[in-house]
Amino acid sequence: MKDISKFFIENNVSKLVEDVLMSQELTFEQIEQIIKDKKYPFESKDLENIIDRILMAKAKGEKVVIVGDYDADGIMATTILVKALKAFGVETGFYIPDRLKEGYGINKAIVSMVSEKGYSLIITVDNGVVAYEALDFAKSLGIDVIVTDHHTIDKAVNYNYDYILHPDYLSVGYNDLAGAGIALLIAEKLLNGQTMAEYYVYAMVATIADMVSVFGHNRNIIKNGLYVLNKHGNQHIEKLIHYRNGIIDQQVISFQVVPKLNTAGRLADRVNVNNLVRYFLLEDSTEIEALAKTITSLNQDRITMTRDSFNNSNGIVKYGSLNIVIDPEIHEGLTGLIAGRHMNKLNEPVLVLTKNNNLYKGSGRSPKGYDIFALISPLRDLLESFGGHKQACGLSIDENDLDIFLDAITEDSKDLKVLENIDPFLKLDLDSLNLEVYNQFQSLEPYGVDFIKPLLKVKVKTVQNPSILAEKFLKWNIRSGIEMISFDRNLDLEMYKNIKEIEAFVDLSLNEFRGRKTINLIIQEFI
Repeated sequence: MKDISKFFIENNVSKLVEDVLMSQELTFEQIEQIIKDKKYPFESKDLENIIDRILMAKAKGEKVVIVGDYDADGIMATTILVKALKAFGVETGFYIPDRLKEGYGINKAIVSMVSEKGYSLIITVDNGVVAYEALDFAKSLGIDVIVTDHHTIDKAVNYNYDYILHPDYLSVGYNDLAGAGIALLIAEKLLNGQTMAEYYVYAMVATIADMVSVFGHNRNIIKNGLYVLNKHGNQHIEKLIHYRNGIIDQQVISFQVVPKLNTAGRLADRVNVNNLVRYFLLEDSTEIEALAKTITSLNQDRITMTRDSFNNSNGIVKYGSLNIVIDPEIHEGLTGLIAGRHMNKLNEPVLVLTKNNNLYKGSGRSPKGYDIFALISPLRDLLESFGGHKQACGLSIDENDLDIFLDAITEDSKDLKVLENIDPFLKLDLDSLNLEVYNQFQSLEPYGVDFIKPLLKVKVKTVQNPSILAEKFLKWNIRSGIEMISFDRNLDLEMYKNIKEIEAFVDLSLNEFRGRKTINLIIQEFI
């Protein structure tokens, strides 16, 4: 690594921020982007070819259809391109397949459908790179297909796409884009970078949702999107947020917006996921508010269904080191959520399977330190479908192959254990903490899969007696401008009221009241 100490001095980096950056395996380029908010130049011949094809479509009066995916990334990517193409003056339709009936991505049936409706140009978003049969069928009908996707390309196939925009073929800084990030490139080029605010908001939601890298252009997308959302608002997103305390940040998007978007795809038997795109195309405030309430209500139903299915699911059976639930009563769209609940409870890997006709379908989740994808991947020849990453996977298997699969899992996983994973923490020096240091610490965001937000450990040897907030929370005045607060509802107030030494993991936030700014140490866990 270059002379990092000199870099920190030249950029007035505080000790706290320096400790955060050096506690993780970051490259100099990544650190430089965080501190200097580095942007990446972009040029792509593939994008130029795609823009030329869209220009041709506009000149010839062709109808263009966007074929998307049913998760938050796919919904946002579809929204971005539909809005951009319509703003550009192109007649544009869209279609997202039913997760339960049609499965993932473009297929021959969809190609037939759009052909019958007179579309002569298809643009896929967040899907398409492995849909060879559908792409060949479209060619046979004289329909061009622009594939925009970020999923893995099988280079061994060497497929001849009509047009493709994929991170593998883009310049440095653009190699980890989500589907909506790729759609944003097209929109920005098509509209000459004008009126891009809402597009960045939608791409930001998708980038957070898909848990891709938080470096490169993704970092710019998240920061710009959050800035626009907080500065100028976006009623489609804001109506999906039921609670906020101050600014809208990554956490608000992750826990309040993304689940509502994903619910439509999960519960495809109860709602048409295409209505989510229609929601983002609405302009009337009354209609937006009404549909937002419907989306929120559906998400609440999903929460209730997940809880009930979790509580009522048949007993877990251990096959080697993998916990497996097989229950035909579980809704297919909820298997991942239920697996996640079991995993959080056990801190062990869990696979949840339900049955659909002659197929068992389901999802697996594993804690850090256990690679469930690597465990199951060697058995993919047994499976009808399989995909995922280290901590999550999805699969389907013929009922006749299930016993073979379970026996293989038992043997292959018997010696696997969850490796201990300790979240990084840093000691916080309260004597050096001030507003300047706080602001620099906050500027490190966004955090993500490749830049983990550290726990901050504090030890306060002598504190004043705390005040009680709302009859259930405790607040300690540490010194001028710094307070420590616990929002633990189950805290023994009497015990902690009299304690004279506190050691805890904390997060930092800022409270501003009547022009007075106070740094809050929000206790995450007492040590």
